[in-house]
Amino acid sequence: MNFYNIISIASGPVIGAVIGYFTNYIAVKMLFRPRKEVRLLGVKLPFTPGIIPKRRAELAKAIGNTVGNRLLTKEAVLDVLLRGDAANSAAMEITNAIFESELSIGELLSLIHI
Repeated sequence: MNFYNIISIASGPVIGAVIGYFTNYIAVKMLFRPRKEVRLLGVKLPFTPGIIPKRRAELAKAIGNTVGNRLLTKEAVLDVLLRGDAANSAAMEITNAIFESELSIGELLSLIHI
């Protein structure tokens, strides 16, 4: 294999990588920038503001719902609390709360919704 064959074989992937890098760079820039609406002669330019700043309230709500429903489930929180040091710490806090409370044990248990 000579040098020109190696160049011809390697040039396709290298050119593809360069083009892919620049298109991804532009796409990410278009997602986040500009942060505010841009007008030219009173006409709003398309794709301004970027999709993330424009719909940040919807995105925040969707991320919050996903974290609340998928990551911080009741079972996951209980699993962490009932393991090792966290369980001992939680038990101490509950014990202290019971002794410092003016409520009866029955009233305290009625407040727990597990």
